[in-house]
Amino acid sequence: MFAKSEIVFVTCVCLLVFSCASSAKKQKPEVSEAVSSPNPSTFSDRVTISLEDVTLADIVKKIGEKAGGRFAVMNGLEDIQVAQVRFSNADFKTVAEKLSKETKCALQQCPSYFFFYWPGYEQLMNISLSSISYPQFVQKVDVIAFGNGMPLYAVFSWLGQALGTTIVADNAVAEARCGEIALRDIPLHEAIEAILKSARVAALEVDCTEDYLFISAPGNPNPRSCLLNPETLDDRQRNYLETKVKVILPQAPREQGKIRLEPHAVPLREVLPSLSDQLGILVTAEEGMKEIPINPVAFHGVSIRTVLDLLIRQWLVNDFGYQFTSDRIVLRRRTSAERLVSPNIERK
Repeated sequence: MFAKSEIVFVTCVCLLVFSCASSAKKQKPEVSEAVSSPNPSTFSDRVTISLEDVTLADIVKKIGEKAGGRFAVMNGLEDIQVAQVRFSNADFKTVAEKLSKETKCALQQCPSYFFFYWPGYEQLMNISLSSISYPQFVQKVDVIAFGNGMPLYAVFSWLGQALGTTIVADNAVAEARCGEIALRDIPLHEAIEAILKSARVAALEVDCTEDYLFISAPGNPNPRSCLLNPETLDDRQRNYLETKVKVILPQAPREQGKIRLEPHAVPLREVLPSLSDQLGILVTAEEGMKEIPINPVAFHGVSIRTVLDLLIRQWLVNDFGYQFTSDRIVLRRRTSAERLVSPNIERK
C-alpha cells in the first residue's frame, strides 16, 4: 500500500511550491529549491476532466492539478479502479458524490473539503480541530497536495517549513500515513484535520497554543514541561530558555529559502550537533539515549524551552527530560521520583 512513489507538493500563501518524491527508502536527504507555482487564482470552482482506467488517487491528483481540489482520501482506498470519469463544468460537490457512487466509498462533506472513507470507518468523521482559533493555525492556505503514503511527520515538517509554523505529532501519530490529498482555499487547521482523517488517526489529543500545535495519541504520559531542574535555574538560564528560535531537525537547510526534505527518522546522536548549533548551546545526551530515533520536525518562532519540551513529548514514555547545567543542556533519563510527575497537558 505504501510502496508507490508519488510526487508531493505544498503551495503556501506566498505561492511557492516545494516538491520531492515520496519513495523514502530510496531517496537521499536533499534540499529542494522553491519554484514558481501555478497561480491559484486561475483555478476554477468547476471541474472539467475526462479520464479512463484510473485509480481514485489518480483522479483526485488530476483534479487537484487542474482545479486545486477539495478532496481527502482515506489511506487504503487509493488504488480503487474507475473505468471512466467525465465531468464538464461540474461543481466539487457533484464530483465528490459521483466519485463516491462509482467507488462505493462513503463521503463526508466538511466546510472546506470532502472526505472519502470506507464504510465501517465512520469514527474518522468525528475527528475535528474546529476549536482551534489561534491566527497562525487558521490562516488560509491556497493549495495543499500530498501523495498517498506520506508519513505524517514528513507532512507536518514540510507544512511547518513552508508556512513558518510549528506542527508536531508524537511518535504514535507521526508514523501514520496520509491518503491522497488535494485541497485549496482552506484554513490550515481544517487541512490538518483532513490529513489526520486520511491517515486513519481515529483518536487523538491536541495541545494548541499561539506558538505551536502538538498532536498526540490518547494517554501520552509526558508532561507539558520536561525541564528537570527548574528550581536551580538563574535568571540568565531562564531568559535563555525563553529565547524565540527557528529550528529544523534533523538538519537545517544550508541556504535560506530552501526546505529540508528528510525521508525518515535519524538517531539522536546525528541530531545533537545540529540541535546544538541551532540553539547556540551544547546539547548532549546520556549514553543509552543516542540511538533514539528523531523524526523530521520544524519549529518556528517558539522558545528554546518549547523546542526541548516538544522534542521529548514526541516519545511515548515518561522516562526522559532535560537538565540545564551551567554551560549545556543534558537530555537524560528521569529518576524514579521525577517519573512520578503528573502530566499537565491541556486538552482541547
